[in-house]
Amino acid sequence: MMGGLLRTTGYARGVCAVAVVLCVGNANVRSADIIATAEISGGGGSHFIGNSVQLYVSNGGATNGGGAAIFDSFTFTAAQLGQTFSVDQTVDAQFSAFVSRLTNGFNDQITRISKLTGGGESGLLTSEASFFSTRPAGGNGIDLAGFTIDRIDMTINQISIESPGSNLSGDGNWTDYSIQATLSFIGSQVPEPTGAALIFAGLVCMGFGRRLKPGGKRKRSGGNVVHTITDE
Repeated sequence: MMGGLLRTTGYARGVCAVAVVLCVGNANVRSADIIATAEISGGGGSHFIGNSVQLYVSNGGATNGGGAAIFDSFTFTAAQLGQTFSVDQTVDAQFSAFVSRLTNGFNDQITRISKLTGGGESGLLTSEASFFSTRPAGGNGIDLAGFTIDRIDMTINQISIESPGSNLSGDGNWTDYSIQATLSFIGSQVPEPTGAALIFAGLVCMGFGRRLKPGGKRKRSGGNVVHTITDE
């Protein structure tokens, strides 16, 4: 008797598990869109003649250790004003590490870094809670936990590269620069089962639980033989 009960119960649980998975799969999945934005900028000068600028962000902190940077392999010129550049895991090997820290629910550190290509860096360190300009509705107010990030775009809103510029070296061998850009985080909220889907899963489980109740016997109904599951 016990063996039949275990077999029946296991089968019912399997059906319920499949029903729940199907319901989760048919949840309210939202298409990828801009879920958050951040404004980043930088500026300064270097004692050489330059014609391109770098602007990128790096994150890390006590909860993660180390750091991951995105857009650090890009260089920008004045001709690229208004253009948008994108990174994902296929473009930047550090993308997944950067995103994992951005969605872990902790207030990690994040740094905006700028420099003339080949020159020294200048940076601004802040927390993720202070980094974003716009945030998704329903977020935690810190980072992007509860959301997936498929891609990050950078749009160059302003860029200036001038030589000799302010000529602080006094010898004409100087370049001033400034740059400002918008980061757009493209993704969607992690899907959750709808209320209707959960009700459906519950009804499926209840129905199979009753149908697979062990200990039944064969009996006749209207001349037809009705079989129920019987322990052997």
